[in-house]
Amino acid sequence: MTDGYDLTISGLVRKRIELLQELEALRERSTAVTNTIRSLDRVLLALGFKDDLASIRAPAPRTFLFARHELRRFILDQLRTTDVPLSSRQLANLMALADGRDPNDRGLMVEIVKRVSRSVAILFRRGMLHRSKDEVGDYVYKLAHEPASDHI
Repeated sequence: MTDGYDLTISGLVRKRIELLQELEALRERSTAVTNTIRSLDRVLLALGFKDDLASIRAPAPRTFLFARHELRRFILDQLRTTDVPLSSRQLANLMALADGRDPNDRGLMVEIVKRVSRSVAILFRRGMLHRSKDEVGDYVYKLAHEPASDHI
């Protein structure tokens, strides 16, 4: 079954070995960091620190899904190309598809819908969008006839 795939198999095995080595290096680094944190905890306690050390956590890293103003530009472009008002959810699905992201990833879509909703609210407050309700009662948006400005 390896006929013609010898080079491919060899390359994949080599890549697997590289990844296993990287994983081992990460484990070693993780152990070193854990030991350093334990040492810091001992020093803090020796110096009289009274709070719960386990409650001290690093802030969660911010996930950058879009470049600055990218989302608002996308929303305006989508609404320019359609005559039908769109909801935040519909705009989020379009954004996910255009970005090559999986619209079936619920966690990702919740984040994108939140960010689309914020961007739509900003554009609405600036007078660039009109808002109405669809037959279900959800807000849908379309471009204002005379946008206040195309500056985002």
